[in-house]
Amino acid sequence: MSDASPEPPDYTQGFRIDQPSIQQLREVLEAAFDYRGDVTLLLDNGDEVHGYIFNRKDDGDDSLIEVFPRESTERIQVYYRDIRAIHFSGKDTASGKSWETWVAKYNEQKAARERGEDVGTIQIEPESLD
Repeated sequence: MSDASPEPPDYTQGFRIDQPSIQQLREVLEAAFDYRGDVTLLLDNGDEVHGYIFNRKDDGDDSLIEVFPRESTERIQVYYRDIRAIHFSGKDTASGKSWETWVAKYNEQKAARERGEDVGTIQIEPESLD
């Protein structure tokens, strides 16, 4: 008998869940709120919403998320009960862009320069998010 817990889902670009339980839905929507890319929501009525989740309200039967749709400037609300599937479809623009990653890269470039390697300009500005 193993005491190992199952691996938690990897909420990165490409993750998808269909027909989640309410507990799974809450967990995935919380992760989607923290995700810095677009998600695609498939609704019970067959509609798809592509956009960025910027707010959520977990309030029983009236739980909802607010989305900036990719194809519109109008904010929309989507009730949890109407969501049939969630897909982390857009690129997480901050993936690999943490402070720790930046410092490690900066230190690598600095060490390479000290070894006499041509590394060009070592910038203090952050890299582009694209």
